[in-house]
Amino acid sequence: MAAPVRLASFHQVPVLSLDLKLSDLGSSPLATPLPSAPCPGRDSHGNNNTHDQMQANLQLDKQKLYGLVDWSSKWLMEDEIDVAHYYESFQTLADHLYFFHYISKKECNKLFWQGFHCKDHAALTPYLTNQHHVCPGADFDFCELFGLTYNFFSHRRLTAEAEAKAKAKVEAAQQQREDDQELERLITGMWDWSRDDPTYAVLYRQYTR
Repeated sequence: MAAPVRLASFHQVPVLSLDLKLSDLGSSPLATPLPSAPCPGRDSHGNNNTHDQMQANLQLDKQKLYGLVDWSSKWLMEDEIDVAHYYESFQTLADHLYFFHYISKKECNKLFWQGFHCKDHAALTPYLTNQHHVCPGADFDFCELFGLTYNFFSHRRLTAEAEAKAKAKVEAAQQQREDDQELERLITGMWDWSRDDPTYAVLYRQYTR
C-alpha cells in the first residue's frame, strides 16, 4: 500500500518538505518539542516521584519514540535538513531512555534506520554498503549512520541543483539562438521591400518591438 509522499516521489504524490510538515502537521511527533520524562525522584515541583511514576513516564517516552519512527518512515527525506530534524527529535528521546536503561543501544540503532522510508532505504543501501561497507541496523551506531545519511542527501541535493542550473543555461542559450534567427529573418525580409511598401512597415514594427 503506497504511503503519502513529502517534496517530490518522508509515494505517489509530490513530496512535501519537512519544513512544511513541521508547520502543517501540528500533531505530528516532529512538529512540537518532545518533552522528556521528569528526572527520577523529582516531579516538576520538586516533590518526590514514586518508582511507578518514573516507570510510567519512561514508558510514555518510549511510546513517543516508536511513534516518531513510525511517522517518519511514512515520508521521503527531501534533503539533509529533513535528516537533521529527524535525528534531533530521535536523539532527544533515545538518549533519555538509554540513560535510564529503558532501551538498549542496539534497539536505538535499529529504530533509527526504521525511521527512513522504504524508498530511502533503497537509495541509501547501495551507498552505505558499497562505498562505506556499512550494514545499517542493530549493530551500527545510529549517530554514525546519521552522519553518512546526512552527507548522502546533501550531495544529492547539490547535484540536483547543479543539474537544474545547467539545464536552465542550455534552455536560455537555445532561446537566444531562436531569437537571433528571428531577428535575422526580419532584417533580411526588410531588404526585400521598399520603405514605401506596407510589408516593410510591418517588418519594421516587428524588428523594433
